[in-house]
Amino acid sequence: MEIADHCPECGSDDIEFQCQQTTKSPAGDGRLRLNEVDTLFVLGCTYCSETIQTLTGDEAAHALTAHLRAEA
Repeated sequence: MEIADHCPECGSDDIEFQCQQTTKSPAGDGRLRLNEVDTLFVLGCTYCSETIQTLTGDEAAHALTAHLRAEA
């Protein structure tokens, strides 16, 4: 998986990941089960606020593993 290294909108390389949890369950906070919560990693530009890329937790883990293997 290719991870962007700059913003395609403004060209800035001032980008960073933010992490958030989401759920599709109607259960209230505090009543959720682990299998009802997903993690998303959102890559955004800190200069123009463009959302560049969104990765699931699994996609982020695969990208990090590939990065580690490429350095070995």
